[in-house]
Amino acid sequence: MLKRFIAAIASIASATTMAGQIELNNGDKVGGSLKTISADSVVWAADKVGEITVNKSDIKSIHESQPVKLRGTDQPCQLLGLNGDQMSVNCSGEAKSLSLMTLEDVVLFATHEKALHAYTGKLTLVGTEKSGNVDSRNWLAESQVNLRHNDFRHGFELRYVGESLEVETVAVDAQGDEVTSKQNQVTEYYKAAYGVDWFFNPRWYLLGDLTAEKDGAKKILERYIAGAGAGFQWWESVKTALKLELSMQQTKERSDISAAEIAEGIEASKDFASARFAVDYRYLFPRSIALFHRSHLTQSLDESDDWFARAETGVSAPLGAGISAAFNLDYDYINNPADGVERGDTTYRVGVTYTW
Repeated sequence: MLKRFIAAIASIASATTMAGQIELNNGDKVGGSLKTISADSVVWAADKVGEITVNKSDIKSIHESQPVKLRGTDQPCQLLGLNGDQMSVNCSGEAKSLSLMTLEDVVLFATHEKALHAYTGKLTLVGTEKSGNVDSRNWLAESQVNLRHNDFRHGFELRYVGESLEVETVAVDAQGDEVTSKQNQVTEYYKAAYGVDWFFNPRWYLLGDLTAEKDGAKKILERYIAGAGAGFQWWESVKTALKLELSMQQTKERSDISAAEIAEGIEASKDFASARFAVDYRYLFPRSIALFHRSHLTQSLDESDDWFARAETGVSAPLGAGISAAFNLDYDYINNPADGVERGDTTYRVGVTYTW
C-alpha cells in the first residue's frame, strides 16, 4: 500500500514537472500549454480558464515540454527557458538563443500544419477631377493580397493608374486659318506582380518575384522582370516591421521611341541584368494611424548610368468597418530616360483603402 501511495505521488509530481507553465513579471504562474507565439503576444491554453493572451513584455519565463515549430526550421525544437528577452531553444541537437520579441509563428509542432496559415488583403481607390483652366482626371485602383503558410509568404499585387488631360491643339485648315480644338491625352500605367519568400531561418529568407508593367508616361510599352535574392526580417510585429532585401533581376522591356531616336541607333528593346536593393517599413501609431514606407533602387549591371529608384510613403487613419482614409506620396526617378521624358515624377494622392 505504501509503495502504491509513493508511486502515485511520484506520478503526480512528474506530471506537474512536465506540464507547461508561463510566469508573469508580477509573479503569477499559469499552468497549461503553448498555443502560439505571435508578433506581440503569447497565446496560452491555461488549464482552468482556457486560452489567454499575454503581451510578450509581461512574460518572465515560459516552460513548454512539448516540441514546437519555429519559422525557418523543419525539425521540432524544444524551448529550454527564457533569460531576460532571450529564449534558449534546441533544434535537432543545435542550441541557439533567440529574442522573444522577434519570435513569430511559433506553435506546437504537432499542430503546425493547420495553425500556420494567414490571409490578408488591401484594396485602394483614389480619384481626382479638375476643371476650369485645366481639365484633368486622375484615378488609381490597387489590390494587394498576402498569404502566409508555414515558412512561405506569398504576395500578389494588381495596380492601375490612369490620367486624362484635356489640351488645346492648334491646326491650320485648307484656307490657312488657325483652328483650335480640344483633345484628351490619356496616359495609363498597369502592373501585375507576384512574390514569394521562404524563411530558412527565423529572420532570413530567400525570395523570388515576377513583375509585368506598362508605363505610358515613361513611354514603356511593356516591361517584364524576374528576380531572385535574399531578405532579412529585421523585426516584425503588429505594431511595426522592417525588412531589407537584395536581389538580382533580369529585365526585358520595349519602349515607344521616335524615328529620330531610331536613326541615332537607340534600340526600342532592352534586355539587361540588374541589382536591386529594397526597404520596407511600417509603424502603427495610437488610434490605429498607420505609416508605411517602401523604396527600392535598381542598378543596371550593363550600364553604370542606367538606374532608377522608386519610393512610396503613406499615412492612413481608420474610418470604420475596415475602411481607412489614406494619403500617399510616390516618387519615381529614372537616371537615363527616353527623349521627352522627365527624370523624376512626384505624385500626391488622397483616397480610401479597405483591408481584410
